[in-house]
Amino acid sequence: MAPQGKGSGKCSWIRDYFYDHPTRADESHYFGSKKTGKTKVYCRLCFDDALRQLNESDRAAVASGTLAQVRTEETLTDQLWSANTSHVRSSQTIGLVNHLLQCPFQSPHVRGLAQEQKNKYSTTTKSPGRTQNYALPPGFAITPPENIFMSSGSFPQSFSVAGPSNTQHPAFISLNSPPNQMSKLPDASARYHPYLPNLSHIPPSTASSSDHFISRGSGSSDSVAPSDSISAVGSINRFSQPPTRPSSHASGLGLRRRGSYAPAISPDMIVPAWSSARKKQFEHRVLRLTASAGFALSWVENPEWLRLCEEFIPAAPRISQKVLTKHILCEVVAEFRAEIKKKTKGKEVTLQEDGWTGLNNHHLVAFMITANKKVCGAFT
Repeated sequence: MAPQGKGSGKCSWIRDYFYDHPTRADESHYFGSKKTGKTKVYCRLCFDDALRQLNESDRAAVASGTLAQVRTEETLTDQLWSANTSHVRSSQTIGLVNHLLQCPFQSPHVRGLAQEQKNKYSTTTKSPGRTQNYALPPGFAITPPENIFMSSGSFPQSFSVAGPSNTQHPAFISLNSPPNQMSKLPDASARYHPYLPNLSHIPPSTASSSDHFISRGSGSSDSVAPSDSISAVGSINRFSQPPTRPSSHASGLGLRRRGSYAPAISPDMIVPAWSSARKKQFEHRVLRLTASAGFALSWVENPEWLRLCEEFIPAAPRISQKVLTKHILCEVVAEFRAEIKKKTKGKEVTLQEDGWTGLNNHHLVAFMITANKKVCGAFT
């Protein structure tokens, strides 16, 4: 059975529409953040629909012979909770309300209740378009660097708060000033994706000519020249701000969420579905691995191997022992023979054969084909 949801407080009715993670008492990062202490939850209707789709997929795989038997509900439930998808979310109230508003499975009545709750939440914060200005102490002003537009490869020196200024009006810092264009660059760890080794490098955003921005030039912030100082690098971080978003929420939420934003690349968006040719290549590689490592033919149905595929290569086809021996083996043998014929065509070939009995009393016969002092093929 799927886990049950729990809730308390004024918005406990919202949690009735979500399942709690089955190990909510655990302190692992799979269900909750150690900083916020929020439990990970899953929308009940979305969870039930995903579970139904996985069950139907397994039944279709069993009917086609690619899966020995339908996986248990416990296994499918673990797969849904361990999947890195947007459906597994924190139990923060505003996030749950937003999901209820967008969930295609919720009724109009539930969406109406969620909208009312969101309106109540918005009225407790300030209006989103208000600009907040903070004045520095009298006699102080922010002194910008002399060259705010720098040449390629240089870094700005750190801003300093100077002493008594000649200006008669105190300087003001606007929290709603335009953001730095450098902040639109993705994190260095997100520029390349492990599933797409040929993914092109993401170009940096073009710097604006406004006085609020710093031109980046052709230099990269990933490396620092020997002459650069720590203060110079620190000043880059001071200018760097997350990109602004449309003011759809209250300013209190906006200020709280500016510290982090989603990376530019999402693994769920760029991992393509496998083609028939790629699935066939995967099956042949599994058969060759079986022969090369001396695995038993039943290893493809090993639970640990199945879990590994589900977690790291979910698009890979499921291979049963029957399919491996009745279909894939014949295809790989024909492929192997074609390779040997191509390598040895028009050459003098030496064929060697040997046989022995293993410790398990299994009789083995091995063949090796060589041509021009090179091994062209070996099989048992």
